[in-house]
Amino acid sequence: MPRLTFYTKPTCTTCRNARAFLEGAGVELEQVEIAPHTLTRAFLEQHIDDQHFLQFVSTRSPVFKTRPLPATKAEAIELMLQNPNLIKRPVLVTGARVIFGFDKKAYAASGVL
Repeated sequence: MPRLTFYTKPTCTTCRNARAFLEGAGVELEQVEIAPHTLTRAFLEQHIDDQHFLQFVSTRSPVFKTRPLPATKAEAIELMLQNPNLIKRPVLVTGARVIFGFDKKAYAASGVL
């Protein structure tokens, strides 16, 4: 299997745990740090579901203590572009499939494991 792209934040515990899990399963990863402009609007629009867009947002972020959760996909994407910490991490790109967050079942279903 070719190396998979793994978008991460070095200080993110969930990202470190996901990377350890995947590498422990023999998955080769090309690690890319999530930073401003790393994931484009086009990428987010293509891979974020219209109806379940909150599943792609890090809703536990302190940002949401001062403002409500986004009400639409467009609003969620705009917030993620302004603040990449709101993107649910890590983001694993496996060809045409993209998995947001540390999700062992999704990893297995995508054929990664």
